[in-house]
Amino acid sequence: MSDFLNREEVNIDIDSVAAYITGKRILVTGAGGSIGSALCRTISTLKPARLIMLDHDANALQALELSLDGQGLLTSPDLVLCDIRDEDAVQTAFEATHPEVVFHAAAQKHVSLLERYPAEGYKTNVEGSRNVLRAASATRAERFVNISTDKAANPISVLGHTKREVELTTASMNESNDGIYLLVRFGNVLGSNGSVVPTFVEQINRDAPITVTDPEVTRFFMTVEEAVLLVLQAGALAEGGDVLVLDMGESVKIVDLANRLAHYVNPGKRPHIVFTGLCTGEKLHEQMVSDDDTALPCPHHRLSRYAVDTANRVNV
Repeated sequence: MSDFLNREEVNIDIDSVAAYITGKRILVTGAGGSIGSALCRTISTLKPARLIMLDHDANALQALELSLDGQGLLTSPDLVLCDIRDEDAVQTAFEATHPEVVFHAAAQKHVSLLERYPAEGYKTNVEGSRNVLRAASATRAERFVNISTDKAANPISVLGHTKREVELTTASMNESNDGIYLLVRFGNVLGSNGSVVPTFVEQINRDAPITVTDPEVTRFFMTVEEAVLLVLQAGALAEGGDVLVLDMGESVKIVDLANRLAHYVNPGKRPHIVFTGLCTGEKLHEQMVSDDDTALPCPHHRLSRYAVDTANRVNV
């Protein structure tokens, strides 16, 4: 997938990352998802004292465990079957494991579906995230890394508004806790579950029309590997209460991506692209930074750091 992005390879300060991972109890929510599972696989190489993998999808947990130990027996106490919407279950999981570092990757993320079912987005992205934040606070987590999205920058969709609310809530938690609570914001991840690339590939393989919303629509993309490395680096650099924005490079026209994928999968065959129109809640062009974010110094050339508007912070 990295062949579709023309930019320098991500390099991180592995010593600064290992300093807060090695020998620590780490908990990842949404561990079975694209980002969560890749985080777990990378974290496992840094020798944490314990890696607790929490997800509500048993099949996803099994696939993750299989990728880590080659067995997938689902007998490890480090696998936690838990829906973050269930406050009592989340609290119980945290009290049983006392994580020192939390990576919160669990979320409902599909823009068009959440426009139809906004309550589902709110229950997971807002209420569920608050359950995780409260549990981390109650068990005195040292560091909390909340993974956000470019949709939260000047949001117009249910996804964007719910994720922005959680950004504000996470920032407020940093003021009332001894631990470091921070945010990492990035755009689309190439090849992640339910994303545009596997959708296009499936359409191409089925010899079906490739559906693109608008000939001018653009999106920011990065690979799963880039996202994970920069999330880990952000966790080492943030001072708390701020949002670190990953450098996504230049935005990509979706129609160009569709054409490149079509030529890659079926060389020499002219792709059939159909424009369907933007869905409710979709922007023609995404932004990585909100108008009310204030730039701060950041000691890494692939990360930008911003203060979240304190006037809009929300207490849990």
